[in-house]
Amino acid sequence: MTGAGKLAKLGDALKPSTIIHHFKHSSNEEASNGHGHPDGHHNEDGSDTFSKTELKTQNKQDKEDRIQAEKDEVERYRLEKDREASANDSPDMLERYGDLEMPGEITPLEEVVKMREGREVTFRARIHVQRAVSSKLDFIVFRQRGVMIQGVLHDDCSEHMIKWVERLPNETIVQVSGTLRKPPSELKASLDSPLEISVQDIYLVETSNSLPFRLSGSAPPQSTRLGNRILDLRHPSNQAIMRIRAKILQVYRDVLDKEEFMEIQTPKLQPAATESGAEVFKVNYFGRKAFLAQSPQLAKQMAISADFGRVYEVSPVLYKVSRSRL
Repeated sequence: MTGAGKLAKLGDALKPSTIIHHFKHSSNEEASNGHGHPDGHHNEDGSDTFSKTELKTQNKQDKEDRIQAEKDEVERYRLEKDREASANDSPDMLERYGDLEMPGEITPLEEVVKMREGREVTFRARIHVQRAVSSKLDFIVFRQRGVMIQGVLHDDCSEHMIKWVERLPNETIVQVSGTLRKPPSELKASLDSPLEISVQDIYLVETSNSLPFRLSGSAPPQSTRLGNRILDLRHPSNQAIMRIRAKILQVYRDVLDKEEFMEIQTPKLQPAATESGAEVFKVNYFGRKAFLAQSPQLAKQMAISADFGRVYEVSPVLYKVSRSRL
């Protein structure tokens, strides 16, 4: 077939009448074969099977029902163990753990880590990570505002008390009372105190649910971290970064204040570009054209000319860096 013949055949195939005829012919064939039902397929006995969407929905519902049934079974088992503990543990032991009823006075954890051995303390913190060694020994790292200390539950606690604590997920807020003591061996983990807490009482303040990632171990993907930024900012490394930056800015301010500089705040939106040699950030400000400030230089010069004397500002500098073409 020549090139002209192929083009003619293609043009005939693309005619609206040809397409409609082909569509009707295909629909009739599906109907004659029992596949023309809008919601699914016909079986030989005339009954309809589920469509793909219905099957997917059904599978999802079955999975949710299975997960809920497993949760119910776990909760039933826990309630059974709680009843056994109520029958076996003494009233004094039962009062040492459970839901918090009376908050009482607490000491910030940053002060606890500075105290000496033998002090009895009560503080509130998150469970950073747990390491259950046996039914009578459980190590917990408590964290509050980036400060961490290790706690231990041992022979002084009942088996059910330790099991109850082990079930608490990471990031759960608890109130702990105990005594500072020197551990049998030197602590190897990165903690803020060489001492550990011998836990006497521990109460649940607020539990955590469905954490997208753990704050210990390897870091998750950045998209996961940014999608859960509040949890990500709790990480000790991020807390340390923020504290270091705050301390550096405090040193800058202290030095400049001693030299009689005055801190000012200049506008960050301007009606025109004020610097040359760099690309500007153009924004729409209520229907008007505006630019993000690239430098507070002009505003500081105005302040000096207005007899403010020495001035300074701590603020972001917004500009684009153009890549050089080699």
